[in-house]
Amino acid sequence: MKTTACLLFALLTMSNIAHSDWKLYVASGAVAGGDGSEGRPFRSLTEARDEIRRRRLDHAYEAARVIVGDGRYEITQPLTFEFGDGNVIYEAAAGTSPVISGGRRITSQWTEGEGGIWTTQLPPEWRFEQMWVNEKRAVRAREPDAFFHYIVSCQEQLIDDGKRAQQTITVRPEDVASLEGLSSEEIRQVQILAFHKWDTTRRFLDRADAKNGQLVISGQKMKSWNPLTRHTGYLLENYAAALDEPGEFYLAPGGQLSYLPRDGESMDDADFTIPVCEKLVVIRGDSANDQLVDGLEFRGIAFRHCGMLTPRAGFDPSQAASPIEAAVQIDGTKNVVFDHCEIGHTGGYGIWFRKGCSDGVLRHSFVHDLGAGGVRVGETRIASNELERTHNIAVDNNIVYDAGYLFPCAVGVWIGNSADNQVTHNEIANMYYTGISVGWRWGYDRSLAKGNRIENNHIHHLGKGWLSDMGGIYTLGPSPGTVLRGNRIHDIESWGYGGWGLYNDEGSTGILLENNLVYRTKSGGYHQHYGRENVIRNNVFAFGREYQIRRSRVEKHLSFTYQQNIVLWDSEKLFHGNWGDDGVEIGGNVYWRMGKPVDLGNADMSGRSLIADPLFVDPLNDDFRFADTSVAKKIGFQPFDVSKAGVYGDEAWKERAKMLPMPTMRQAPEPPPLAF
Repeated sequence: MKTTACLLFALLTMSNIAHSDWKLYVASGAVAGGDGSEGRPFRSLTEARDEIRRRRLDHAYEAARVIVGDGRYEITQPLTFEFGDGNVIYEAAAGTSPVISGGRRITSQWTEGEGGIWTTQLPPEWRFEQMWVNEKRAVRAREPDAFFHYIVSCQEQLIDDGKRAQQTITVRPEDVASLEGLSSEEIRQVQILAFHKWDTTRRFLDRADAKNGQLVISGQKMKSWNPLTRHTGYLLENYAAALDEPGEFYLAPGGQLSYLPRDGESMDDADFTIPVCEKLVVIRGDSANDQLVDGLEFRGIAFRHCGMLTPRAGFDPSQAASPIEAAVQIDGTKNVVFDHCEIGHTGGYGIWFRKGCSDGVLRHSFVHDLGAGGVRVGETRIASNELERTHNIAVDNNIVYDAGYLFPCAVGVWIGNSADNQVTHNEIANMYYTGISVGWRWGYDRSLAKGNRIENNHIHHLGKGWLSDMGGIYTLGPSPGTVLRGNRIHDIESWGYGGWGLYNDEGSTGILLENNLVYRTKSGGYHQHYGRENVIRNNVFAFGREYQIRRSRVEKHLSFTYQQNIVLWDSEKLFHGNWGDDGVEIGGNVYWRMGKPVDLGNADMSGRSLIADPLFVDPLNDDFRFADTSVAKKIGFQPFDVSKAGVYGDEAWKERAKMLPMPTMRQAPEPPPLAF
């Protein structure tokens, strides 16, 4: 009986999805009692959804189209869609840009005080950690205002019968002098955000001794592979004395909100928004029981303003901020589409095709101003029920920009245990960690991350000097059939180590990396930690600052094949790590150190490689077209069109990506010497 019902459901879906029998209207400012007609529109998408549910009691799975008028639609709970809510298109009315906002505007009166700081009194029960002023994210009051201070040392002891741990962090007293005078309760409201290798830890302080440079936190035991140590960076947030830079705010426990305006902001007409929702859209089908939300589409709608509150236990480190959820969270779906949409001003990730999703699409959308990262596909686990596994998701022609405000270790686009996805023609820029991450297996055990296609993306201005061990595109574990092709990657600036362009990490297997252009990285253009039978061919790697190509671990199998690549640099080192064994097939490459001597060492002993100028047009100004292909032809190099990387379509969309402001790529200040 269940099989027959599911077949009928599928047939109804297929027969109706191509047209819309019902057309309903939603308008901002509509009055109660509307019927969804153009003359008496509904007030919200929820009302339209409920009307479609009511009609389908008599008309099965009739297709519907909901036309959403211009304006701002404030919600206090996420829009929720379940089994039976599919076969509907929610789209902006022609020429409009409706906004679904999980935020609340602050309308109370402001008063100017000492130092140009303005205050207003809010209801004491309002709690928030993010705020936007004129649609620009404000900064929660913090010290230091740029980069971070450095931990001197950290000692850990187990507490609560070994269930938890307490860390006592020693810091320089002058770095935490602003904590002096705070009460014990005020200290307990201060958060520390620590930057260690590829992770971050966010905790509340338990207590502090500012004069002697002692900070005490508690939670999970530190991870042995990534603890808090000397020279771990940290900053402190959420106390009044830290409010000293334009754009910063502080919310006191009693509800007094303080803000220091930026240049050009008038408190007479500034628009203040705070989040009241943690999520904006939740789509929850039941894939385990084959009850999918099928054929649900959103077109031309902006989803903005949602936030997160830090629990008392804080957030423990996890690569790629993997436990953090998304503003748009999707489970148990097929053919769910977000097209020409916006997802922005979030506390967590932007959008997550999480459990049991297939044939989903994020297209031509602007995903920006993110507390964590941009897009997630699949899960960290391998679901035992195959129906709960996500696959065949297309992330195409999007701008993913400006991320990591709460969770700097988040990534632009993350694919976990998920197969046959396409991440193509995206602009991914301005974040603190990796651009695209594929796979979730440390080593060679089973992985579902197969057949993923990462092509023609423009990935740049990552790291910004805050975190280590990162890459433009990062792979993890076996990924047979996965292809990284045609990507343009540049301006990667890590903190301590590991600002790579293409990075095959632990167990990466069966991956083809070709026709990629990588330049201006802190470390090399390519690095393999360890892996098996990857192919790196027909790429251009240029201007790595520390070195150009790295191989870390020698194993008793073919690690990778490295052929027909062009390497151009003007620093000292070419190869780094372990070379000279038969675990790498290398040869037929071009190396050119801007006319300086080249030492191939024991890395490329093939006798088939050339030391020659590849004859690019103007590589020092990022023009890697060939002025003359004669040298490239000698190694069989096939020229590729790097202009295809990034977004495509109408000129306004392409210009939008091109004109986004980018951060200045800087290194954090060196840790000061210890005083003895």
